[in-house]
Amino acid sequence: MSGWKPILYLITPDYIGEGFFRLVEDALDGGPDVLQYRDKKSTRQTRTEVARRLRRMCHDRGVAFVVDDDPYVARDSGADLLHVGRDDPSIEEAREVVGNMPIGSSSYCSTSLARDLERRGSAYVAFGAFFRSPSKPEAALCDKKTITEGLRAVRIPVYAIGGISQTNVKPLLEQGVSGVAVISSVFSSENPKRAVLEYSGILAEYRCDRDPLSWFRRAGQAGP
Repeated sequence: MSGWKPILYLITPDYIGEGFFRLVEDALDGGPDVLQYRDKKSTRQTRTEVARRLRRMCHDRGVAFVVDDDPYVARDSGADLLHVGRDDPSIEEAREVVGNMPIGSSSYCSTSLARDLERRGSAYVAFGAFFRSPSKPEAALCDKKTITEGLRAVRIPVYAIGGISQTNVKPLLEQGVSGVAVISSVFSSENPKRAVLEYSGILAEYRCDRDPLSWFRRAGQAGP
């Protein structure tokens, strides 16, 4: 098959103490492509300390490490990328803090926003939610054709997020998505490593038409 295999982009639950690292380590041992540290509750100091430890865990395994929301935590932890959404600092504001670090963005269900984000230098766009999500139950739902329209609108990688599980992911992959971002279907499972391996088996059956980790490779990392 030609093209690239879509990636598995894991997003952590909030930090809850030492057990959090054991949970993340178990998932990382399954071999995801990306781990994003998302924490809405801890202080910036705690988040920076947690992010530094997660970065080491990721890089020991060749996994790209992303920090959500906070450009200062991303910069001070040495993350590979910062992810921002509508309630976070803008790409331009974040760039003042993180310098040349790649920045990825949420485009929700809007292809026009995706085009604008690409123009402003976003490394990728994430569309969603596509299914009801326990992480963001209030999120508006996108039609699955949003992926196809998004891929036509931009040239950067397009990821899908929101309520994705092993049982509903295939229709999104059939649209040509560059990767899928998941939280609960891995971190709420009884065996996170096995959940990641299940995704890997599904993703291996599909291809996308653009390098889903182009931003990671450009940053000088070998990539998974």
